[in-house]
Amino acid sequence: MVDVRQVDVQPDATYEERPMEILDRKIQTLRNREIAKVLVRWQHHGTEGLTWELESTMRESHPHLFHDPSTNRGKGIIDDFI
Repeated sequence: MVDVRQVDVQPDATYEERPMEILDRKIQTLRNREIAKVLVRWQHHGTEGLTWELESTMRESHPHLFHDPSTNRGKGIIDDFI
């Protein structure tokens, strides 16, 4: 459940989803292509708001989530267990 007091609702009744952190990374193979995806935790959604997104899209729109570009991996809670 989303606490509406914490959401910045626009006059047109929309709000911006903000990614909070990258939790994991995987490579998905489709035929002869490899596609990098990252597991993203979104603001105001808790664990039910985790989604796999294209890494390239997330790097372009939210580069601050990628702390260590040399490893090509974000630092999230999953890293604490590896």
